[in-house]
Amino acid sequence: MEIIEDIFKAGKYAEGLGHYFRVAIARILRDKGEIPVIKLIEEIEKRYNIRISYANIRGHLFKMQSAGLIEIYEKDNLRYVKLVEDIEIIRLKGGKKNE
Repeated sequence: MEIIEDIFKAGKYAEGLGHYFRVAIARILRDKGEIPVIKLIEEIEKRYNIRISYANIRGHLFKMQSAGLIEIYEKDNLRYVKLVEDIEIIRLKGGKKNE
């Protein structure tokens, strides 16, 4: 897992994870690897007991893609998504690496 030191890059990633749906998506993708979007919706509903429509998840996925966190692509006539940046955004204790 990469620790982001650059504040501009960290801000971009934080924006990409700036909603609980997007945090849920990142956690699922970390566990599952690539997954069809329809299965991602099912997994969110199963794990977190949250309902999300296909249209709603598409908006969240595009924000994550714009931030450089995920890749969206077509395979076997399905839209797939996978995590491309597994990052740690927040490390506030003292602000230094060794604290």
